[in-house]
Amino acid sequence: MVKKLVFFSVALLALAGCRYTPFLKYYNLDKDTDLPKFNKYSHLSGGNNGMRSAYDVTQYNWDVAVFPEKKEISGSMEIWMDIVQNQDTLLFDLSNHLKLDSVKCREQVIYKRKRDLVYIIFPKEQEAGESIEITFYYHGKPPNILGEGPIVWKEDSYGTPWFSTQTEGLGVGSLFPCKDLLIDEPEKCSIRLDVPEGLKAACNGVLQRTETNKGRTVTEWLVSNSINVYNISFNAGDFVKFQLPYTDINGVTHELEFHVLRENEEAARKFYAQTPKVMRASEELFGEYPWWNDGLKFVESTFSAMEHQGCIAMGSDYEIDWEELNTTLVHEIAHEWWGNSITATDYSDIWLHEGLATYGESLVAEKLYGYDNYLKYCRNQQYWGIYNKRPIQKVPNVRYTSWAAHADGDIYNKGAMLMHTLRTQMENDELFLRILKDMQVEFRDTTISSAEFEAYFIEKCGCNLQAIFDRMLRVAEAPELACSLFISEDKSTAELKYRWAEGTPADYPMKIKFIAGEEEFFIEPKSDAQSIVVPVNVEYKIQPWLSGYFTTVPFEGKK
Repeated sequence: MVKKLVFFSVALLALAGCRYTPFLKYYNLDKDTDLPKFNKYSHLSGGNNGMRSAYDVTQYNWDVAVFPEKKEISGSMEIWMDIVQNQDTLLFDLSNHLKLDSVKCREQVIYKRKRDLVYIIFPKEQEAGESIEITFYYHGKPPNILGEGPIVWKEDSYGTPWFSTQTEGLGVGSLFPCKDLLIDEPEKCSIRLDVPEGLKAACNGVLQRTETNKGRTVTEWLVSNSINVYNISFNAGDFVKFQLPYTDINGVTHELEFHVLRENEEAARKFYAQTPKVMRASEELFGEYPWWNDGLKFVESTFSAMEHQGCIAMGSDYEIDWEELNTTLVHEIAHEWWGNSITATDYSDIWLHEGLATYGESLVAEKLYGYDNYLKYCRNQQYWGIYNKRPIQKVPNVRYTSWAAHADGDIYNKGAMLMHTLRTQMENDELFLRILKDMQVEFRDTTISSAEFEAYFIEKCGCNLQAIFDRMLRVAEAPELACSLFISEDKSTAELKYRWAEGTPADYPMKIKFIAGEEEFFIEPKSDAQSIVVPVNVEYKIQPWLSGYFTTVPFEGKK
């Protein structure tokens, strides 16, 4: 019933404005799989087809003027690219809510638009080995999708405009012309932001220049590293800036920057005092912060949070929610390694961003407050927050977002519990943590698939964990252990009976910790019933989070 109500609510919104139609598919589900249905356009817009794979973006140069009173933008995007396959038509993304004024290239081209796609048609094939530039000039009002948008517009308590961008999940083409695929990261990026005078800006990268003229202020920023396209961002408001010194794991001192609303400066200074210790713990876990030459700043944003590379967006909720930490801050910092440095090749593998960053919260809790806190965090914050409605790994090569329906939220907590499961099954914490750090060296600043992540992890750990990867990534339902304790009538003996419940593979290779009073030992379930005799009059426990991720049901049926 709830699902139907949601569907009709979204459908009514769609009738009011077609900007909502991309989200209808998340409620138009296949009755057998509970997964969205995808059409030809979904694959065309989200796949790395020949019109996209023919070119490799090397640089984005974004020049954008923002008009908060009208909630409009106007500007250009210059895209530098290398041609890697002969092709006469190249495909780009731009929301049909934004008007494309013109396209400039070294030779005359024709452009055609179909919904949120732009086809650039050349008079002859562009040949592999060539480098070209295309500049798109555009303007308009970016779409607003169910209260969210590529720009979230607000005012501070004094009525001063305050706005921030976010495009993960919504689609980067809703903000600027681009190749909206994770697999293609530019080697660098520049942002020229034009805002009303009096507003202070914060963007990715290093500030190059500021100029105020005729009631407008222009700032220019340069990102010197590759950057995944949904991380390209801007923010502006009545910001004040302060800094905190931080000495990295190599002994080099840096200044961490904080851009916060003037009215919240006092609260922000207290809140961000935790940042150096979070950074230190994160570097010790994952290696040196990847982007020191672009700096690290934190910006008070108009929404909850986003991992914009080197320019982390944080909302105005200056509260501590775990021990002495804010876990959202820990999560977004972890993304600098998981999501920004190592990036998924496709949104179907976005768990590599969200699951690993969520697991980073547990690891930092352990680093700062000990293993008991790690387990407590895994149990309370992650284990109990799993839906088991849809697989973590999504449909590849489609325009798919895992943020439209709560059932897709398992990319966070279940992704984290997958990593916890691998760790417990390996029984070698030193090796497990070393693999995570080594991956940051092996795959630094690259894109990888889930399959590549799995293969590397399995090779380095020397354990056959493929069945666990397959079950947790590609099957929605949790592994189920059927188990019960049977005590004799005279209470002189006790027997634990257990087996994998139907639906869990007979040879699922998971060791489960069983606690009987002060004694701890592992059981290895199969599909056939097994039993062990245990002491009487002691406390018995099977706590899933001690062994990894599974659920329990009463033992019945085959005994």
